[in-house]
Amino acid sequence: MLIYLVRHAQSEANAGVTGAPIDCELTPLGRRQAEATGEWLVRADLDLILSSPYIRALETASAIHRATGAPLEAYPPIHEHHIEPFPVAWPLLGRAALTARFPNLSVPDDFVDAGWHHPPESDAVTLARMGRALDLLWRRFASDPERDSRRVCLVSHGSPTGKAIMAFQGITTIAADIRIENASISLLQDVPGKRIVWGTNWVDHLPERTC
Repeated sequence: MLIYLVRHAQSEANAGVTGAPIDCELTPLGRRQAEATGEWLVRADLDLILSSPYIRALETASAIHRATGAPLEAYPPIHEHHIEPFPVAWPLLGRAALTARFPNLSVPDDFVDAGWHHPPESDAVTLARMGRALDLLWRRFASDPERDSRRVCLVSHGSPTGKAIMAFQGITTIAADIRIENASISLLQDVPGKRIVWGTNWVDHLPERTC
Protein backbone atom coordinates (compact mmCIF):
# COMPACT_ATOMS: atom_id res chain seq x y z
CA MET A 1 0.00 0.00 0.00
CA LEU A 2 1.17 3.48 -0.85
CA ILE A 3 0.17 6.23 1.57
CA TYR A 4 0.34 9.85 0.45
CA LEU A 5 0.42 12.09 3.52
CA VAL A 6 -0.69 15.66 2.79
CA ARG A 7 -0.70 18.55 5.22
CA HIS A 8 -3.56 20.97 4.60
CA ALA A 9 -2.71 24.05 2.55
CA GLN A 10 -2.17 27.48 4.10
CA SER A 11 -4.97 28.31 6.52
CA GLU A 12 -6.10 31.61 7.99
CA ALA A 13 -4.35 30.67 11.23
CA ASN A 14 -1.11 29.89 9.38
CA ALA A 15 -1.30 33.32 7.74
CA GLY A 16 -1.90 35.07 11.06
CA VAL A 17 -5.39 36.30 10.17
CA THR A 18 -6.79 38.18 13.17
CA GLY A 19 -9.72 36.38 14.75
CA ALA A 20 -9.24 33.16 12.79
CA PRO A 21 -11.35 30.47 14.51
CA ILE A 22 -10.02 27.11 15.62
CA ASP A 23 -11.77 25.50 12.65
CA CYS A 24 -10.55 28.06 10.14
CA GLU A 25 -10.62 28.06 6.35
CA LEU A 26 -7.89 28.17 3.73
CA THR A 27 -6.54 31.50 2.52
CA PRO A 28 -6.63 32.38 -1.20
CA LEU A 29 -3.01 31.18 -1.36
CA GLY A 30 -4.04 28.02 0.45
CA ARG A 31 -6.73 27.32 -2.13
CA ARG A 32 -4.16 27.68 -4.91
CA GLN A 33 -1.83 25.34 -3.05
CA ALA A 34 -4.63 22.80 -2.60
CA GLU A 35 -5.44 22.88 -6.31
CA ALA A 36 -1.75 22.40 -7.19
CA THR A 37 -1.54 19.45 -4.79
CA GLY A 38 -4.60 17.86 -6.37
CA GLU A 39 -3.14 18.31 -9.85
CA TRP A 40 0.11 16.64 -8.76
CA LEU A 41 -1.75 13.71 -7.17
CA VAL A 42 -3.62 12.90 -10.38
CA ARG A 43 -0.58 10.79 -11.28
CA ALA A 44 -0.94 8.79 -8.06
CA ASP A 45 -4.16 7.06 -9.22
CA LEU A 46 -5.63 7.25 -5.73
CA ASP A 47 -8.17 4.73 -4.46
CA LEU A 48 -9.32 6.76 -1.44
CA ILE A 49 -8.86 10.12 0.30
CA LEU A 50 -9.21 10.18 4.10
CA SER A 51 -9.32 13.59 5.72
CA SER A 52 -9.31 15.17 9.13
CA PRO A 53 -12.81 16.64 9.69
CA TYR A 54 -11.42 20.17 10.13
CA ILE A 55 -12.50 22.67 7.47
CA ARG A 56 -8.95 23.50 6.34
CA ALA A 57 -8.15 19.82 5.83
CA LEU A 58 -11.45 19.12 4.07
CA GLU A 59 -11.00 22.09 1.75
CA THR A 60 -7.60 20.70 0.81
CA ALA A 61 -8.95 17.16 0.47
CA SER A 62 -11.87 18.40 -1.64
CA ALA A 63 -9.43 19.95 -4.13
CA ILE A 64 -7.65 16.59 -4.33
CA HIS A 65 -11.01 14.84 -4.80
CA ARG A 66 -11.99 17.17 -7.64
CA ALA A 67 -8.68 16.63 -9.42
CA THR A 68 -8.40 12.87 -8.95
CA GLY A 69 -11.99 11.66 -8.65
CA ALA A 70 -11.03 9.45 -5.68
CA PRO A 71 -13.72 8.97 -3.00
CA LEU A 72 -13.47 11.38 -0.05
CA GLU A 73 -14.18 10.30 3.51
CA ALA A 74 -13.90 11.99 6.90
CA TYR A 75 -11.35 10.25 9.13
CA PRO A 76 -11.45 11.68 12.68
CA PRO A 77 -8.34 9.85 14.03
CA ILE A 78 -6.04 12.16 12.03
CA HIS A 79 -7.42 15.38 13.53
CA GLU A 80 -5.37 18.40 14.58
CA HIS A 81 -2.98 18.37 17.56
CA HIS A 82 -3.96 20.94 20.22
CA ILE A 83 -1.64 21.61 23.13
CA GLU A 84 -4.27 23.73 24.90
CA PRO A 85 -7.90 22.95 25.81
CA PHE A 86 -10.61 24.26 23.51
CA PRO A 87 -11.64 27.76 24.65
CA VAL A 88 -15.27 26.94 23.80
CA ALA A 89 -17.33 23.82 24.41
CA TRP A 90 -16.99 22.38 20.88
CA PRO A 91 -15.71 24.44 17.93
CA LEU A 92 -16.00 21.89 15.11
CA LEU A 93 -18.72 21.03 12.59
CA GLY A 94 -21.18 18.18 13.16
CA ARG A 95 -22.39 15.66 10.60
CA ALA A 96 -25.18 17.79 9.09
CA ALA A 97 -22.96 20.85 8.68
CA LEU A 98 -20.11 18.80 7.24
CA THR A 99 -22.25 17.08 4.63
CA ALA A 100 -23.97 20.36 3.71
CA ARG A 101 -20.67 22.13 3.22
CA PHE A 102 -18.89 19.20 1.56
CA PRO A 103 -21.57 17.31 -0.42
CA ASN A 104 -19.08 14.78 -1.84
CA LEU A 105 -17.86 13.83 1.64
CA SER A 106 -18.69 10.43 3.12
CA VAL A 107 -19.01 10.54 6.91
CA PRO A 108 -18.59 7.25 8.84
CA ASP A 109 -21.69 5.83 10.50
CA ASP A 110 -20.05 6.00 13.93
CA PHE A 111 -19.14 9.69 13.59
CA VAL A 112 -20.53 11.73 16.48
CA ASP A 113 -21.18 15.45 16.24
CA ALA A 114 -19.09 16.47 19.24
CA GLY A 115 -16.54 15.21 21.71
CA TRP A 116 -14.56 12.90 19.46
CA HIS A 117 -11.34 14.34 20.76
CA HIS A 118 -10.39 16.03 23.98
CA PRO A 119 -7.47 18.47 23.99
CA PRO A 120 -4.96 19.18 25.36
CA GLU A 121 -2.74 16.50 23.83
CA SER A 122 0.96 15.99 24.40
CA ASP A 123 3.37 15.09 21.61
CA ALA A 124 3.54 11.54 22.96
CA VAL A 125 -0.23 11.15 22.97
CA THR A 126 -0.47 12.47 19.41
CA LEU A 127 2.25 10.07 18.27
CA ALA A 128 0.33 7.15 19.78
CA ARG A 129 -2.92 8.37 18.18
CA MET A 130 -1.37 8.51 14.73
CA GLY A 131 -0.03 5.00 15.24
CA ARG A 132 -3.58 3.85 16.00
CA ALA A 133 -4.86 5.71 12.93
CA LEU A 134 -2.42 3.75 10.75
CA ASP A 135 -3.38 0.49 12.47
CA LEU A 136 -7.05 1.18 11.67
CA LEU A 137 -6.07 1.73 8.05
CA TRP A 138 -4.20 -1.59 7.92
CA ARG A 139 -7.20 -3.40 9.42
CA ARG A 140 -9.57 -1.76 6.96
CA PHE A 141 -7.64 -3.18 4.01
CA ALA A 142 -6.48 -6.43 5.65
CA SER A 143 -8.84 -8.67 3.65
CA ASP A 144 -8.55 -6.71 0.40
CA PRO A 145 -6.83 -8.91 -2.22
CA GLU A 146 -5.50 -5.74 -3.86
CA ARG A 147 -4.16 -4.33 -0.59
CA ASP A 148 -0.52 -4.13 -1.66
CA SER A 149 -1.37 -2.01 -4.71
CA ARG A 150 -3.84 0.34 -3.01
CA ARG A 151 -3.06 4.05 -2.93
CA VAL A 152 -4.53 6.09 -0.11
CA CYS A 153 -4.18 9.80 0.62
CA LEU A 154 -4.39 11.04 4.21
CA VAL A 155 -5.01 14.78 4.60
CA SER A 156 -4.08 15.95 8.07
CA HIS A 157 -2.16 18.69 9.90
CA GLY A 158 1.49 19.53 10.49
CA SER A 159 2.17 17.87 13.83
CA PRO A 160 0.00 14.77 13.21
CA THR A 161 1.53 14.23 9.77
CA GLY A 162 5.06 14.30 11.16
CA LYS A 163 4.06 11.91 13.91
CA ALA A 164 2.36 9.56 11.42
CA ILE A 165 5.76 9.26 9.70
CA MET A 166 7.38 8.47 13.05
CA ALA A 167 4.70 5.92 13.98
CA PHE A 168 5.03 4.27 10.56
CA GLN A 169 8.73 3.70 11.31
CA GLY A 170 7.95 2.22 14.72
CA ILE A 171 9.19 5.23 16.67
CA THR A 172 7.53 5.40 20.09
CA THR A 173 9.55 8.14 21.80
CA ILE A 174 9.90 11.65 20.38
CA ALA A 175 13.50 12.84 20.34
CA ALA A 176 13.06 15.25 17.42
CA ASP A 177 10.18 16.44 15.28
CA ILE A 178 9.71 16.30 11.51
CA ARG A 179 9.12 19.55 9.64
CA ILE A 180 5.93 19.45 7.58
CA GLU A 181 5.01 22.46 5.43
CA ASN A 182 1.61 23.52 4.15
CA ALA A 183 0.36 21.38 1.24
CA SER A 184 3.46 19.19 1.36
CA ILE A 185 3.36 15.55 0.28
CA SER A 186 5.11 12.67 2.03
CA LEU A 187 5.10 9.13 0.64
CA LEU A 188 5.12 5.90 2.64
CA GLN A 189 4.88 2.32 1.38
CA ASP A 190 3.77 -0.70 3.37
CA VAL A 191 4.51 -4.07 1.78
CA PRO A 192 4.75 -7.52 3.37
CA GLY A 193 7.67 -7.51 5.78
CA LYS A 194 8.85 -4.01 4.94
CA ARG A 195 7.97 -0.35 5.45
CA ILE A 196 9.57 2.28 3.24
CA VAL A 197 9.65 6.07 3.60
CA TRP A 198 10.16 7.29 0.04
CA GLY A 199 10.23 10.97 0.94
CA THR A 200 8.84 13.60 3.27
CA ASN A 201 7.73 17.21 2.98
CA TRP A 202 7.83 17.46 -0.82
CA VAL A 203 6.80 20.95 -1.94
CA ASP A 204 8.20 21.18 -5.48
CA HIS A 205 4.65 20.98 -6.87
CA LEU A 206 3.68 24.27 -5.20
CA PRO A 207 3.81 27.51 -7.18
CA GLU A 208 4.00 29.46 -3.91
CA ARG A 209 5.35 28.11 -0.64
CA THR A 210 4.70 28.99 2.99
CA CYS A 211 5.47 27.35 6.30
